[in-house]
Amino acid sequence: MCKKDYVSLLYEKVQAEHDDFIAEMKGKSADEIIESAYQIVIKDEITVFCRDCSPKLTDRQFEALLSSRNALYEIFEQWCKNGELHGLEDIGIAIEEAADRILVSLGQ
Repeated sequence: MCKKDYVSLLYEKVQAEHDDFIAEMKGKSADEIIESAYQIVIKDEITVFCRDCSPKLTDRQFEALLSSRNALYEIFEQWCKNGELHGLEDIGIAIEEAADRILVSLGQ
């Protein structure tokens, strides 16, 4: 599979997960939505990054993210865990680290 296919597949996966997340948020109370505002914004930015940029990942990293039940959640969690990530330009780093974490959990 070529990089372009991996990039498209990852974006489609993340977009579908984002759509599910937003649909779930719509069922929450206003207070719960306000409490989740940061998560909503960052997950939206991750989705836009996947659409507009080509993450610099190896084939194995793409495959790891594509194998995840919820890659968007994995990337968001990595964003939150890495205290060094601050700007939107750092989303690529969170994506790479999330992929690496998945590979480690799979024993690869």
